[in-house]
Amino acid sequence: MLLFAAALLALLLAGRTLPDGRAGSVLGVLGLMLLASSLWLISDATPFPGPWTLLPVTGTLLLLLSGTRATAASTRLLSTRPMVKIGDWSYSMYLWHWPFIVFAGLVFPGSPAVLLIAAVLSLGPALASYRWVEAPLRTASLASNGSRLAMVGAFLVVPVALAGALGIASRKDVWISSAFTPSIAAFNDTHRPHAAWDDCLSTATMMGPSGTLRDWGSCTWNSQASGVPLYLVGDSNAGMLSEALEGAAAELGSPLTLDSAAACPLLDWYMSGASAPTSPATICREHVDQTLRALDEADPGVVVIANSDLYVWSGGSQVGSAPNEMSDNGEDKAKIWEASLRRTIDRLQSHGHHVVLVQPIHRFEYPKTWAPSVCTVFQIAREDCEASMPLSYVENLQQPTRMAIDKVARETDLQVVDVRPYLCEGQTCATRRNDGFVLYADPAHISVPMSRELIPTFAEAINNAVR
Repeated sequence: MLLFAAALLALLLAGRTLPDGRAGSVLGVLGLMLLASSLWLISDATPFPGPWTLLPVTGTLLLLLSGTRATAASTRLLSTRPMVKIGDWSYSMYLWHWPFIVFAGLVFPGSPAVLLIAAVLSLGPALASYRWVEAPLRTASLASNGSRLAMVGAFLVVPVALAGALGIASRKDVWISSAFTPSIAAFNDTHRPHAAWDDCLSTATMMGPSGTLRDWGSCTWNSQASGVPLYLVGDSNAGMLSEALEGAAAELGSPLTLDSAAACPLLDWYMSGASAPTSPATICREHVDQTLRALDEADPGVVVIANSDLYVWSGGSQVGSAPNEMSDNGEDKAKIWEASLRRTIDRLQSHGHHVVLVQPIHRFEYPKTWAPSVCTVFQIAREDCEASMPLSYVENLQQPTRMAIDKVARETDLQVVDVRPYLCEGQTCATRRNDGFVLYADPAHISVPMSRELIPTFAEAINNAVR
């Protein structure tokens, strides 16, 4: 925008000058004031492009306009030897400072001091490129076609070489370090519901392609097996265990049916709110009802229930045993969770099912949300894309829901699988084990490799459930 405005101003002036030196001084001072004020009035939160963009653009145009009068105060200031020297160097400084700042920010994220040091260090190559590249080119003779071609070729070599190097580095078998490949795989590998079962898990998982509820049993595996049927149900915490249950089903010779829905736990309750984006009368409750009706009629087997407990401890959701009995109070929600779970289990057991409950895993939102999607290549390569939090914080946060699950399990003689011991070492819970094994794929879900590591645990729990 500034270049366009400056070019337009140059065309409009076409050799003209201001008629009065005092007018030039006034315009110059005003231009400097607008430029200086933009440093305080414009921040990274200012919409761009937008009205505020006119502030530095107008200030610059006023300075250029005042420069048509050599007697203007601003012109005399900008004509001093130091200012002229900075002007000579400015283009090279402009070219070099940003790459230094960007790469410094990637290697050392969250450090303003490092960005400042990078900007200062960029002055070295900037002045060198001015001395040995820019200045010679200004006086170079390009009278022949050969000299022109040589210059063009020289300028093309660097970007072509860099592009080729980037293309090679982007191949899956070429990485910066040996730690990079397994980390990328753990972050990017999708669980079976996404990868191989026609997207059996999404925000609209319960919706089929025609906008109706997805048919029960549309996501099955090992359907010809003759062992005890296995049913994995719940929200996305059930979907992340698909590899574990798939492996367990293979070991036990059992068919497996997955019926899960993101942000829609399999509980006999109603919910709404920010962390539960469905209202009491909408599709989530219909999904739960359909799943329970299908399990009423399904062959008796082992039902594995895995739900997140975010709906209980999060302040952004309401739950209730009926649409007109909703609550956002933490203690009330924990009691409703327990009662809803008990009703769900009673119904399943009354139709001959064995039930295995899975304790909810902790989310990495301490002290802020961890997200590998925003980790840089450099962070992943040096194994710095990870998070941890005290076990005491996790226990305090999840104690009501976990105690409720343990209580219901004791009263109904159920098997409980607790994944926490696999995710926490000592008094610390982390997204990566000390041996480098990646445990979490995102803040709320374990990785595919971690899910596979749980195969023996679930096979044992299922065996114990049917004995």
